[in-house]
Amino acid sequence: MKPAEKENLILKNMRALGITRQEAEQLIADDEAVDRGEAMPWDLTPEQMKNARKLANATTRKTNKEIKRTKKENPDKQTIIACMHEALASMDGVDTLTCTNAERTIDFMYNDVNYTLTLTAHRK
Repeated sequence: MKPAEKENLILKNMRALGITRQEAEQLIADDEAVDRGEAMPWDLTPEQMKNARKLANATTRKTNKEIKRTKKENPDKQTIIACMHEALASMDGVDTLTCTNAERTIDFMYNDVNYTLTLTAHRK
């Protein structure tokens, strides 16, 4: 660094940080030492660095607890499936009629072909 640049940097640091000339010179010397990769007294020890990395990667939300959710029953879907089950039961040619899910599916065989009837309720 040129002497004129160094002097301007010392004055700038003195004004900006409110420090003495000696402190500004020490600041510049320390900055140059850090730029060269020298170890400084305030650097973290290897153990402290390991802990800092561990804490930097920590999550704020723990996901250990399992949340058990219960499905709300939908009486409208149950009614529709029951009506379709009755209609298919009264139809000629329908064999092996089973309601596999009271709110969703009916399995049946018609003319030796297996079918699944699925009811989907769309959101509003």
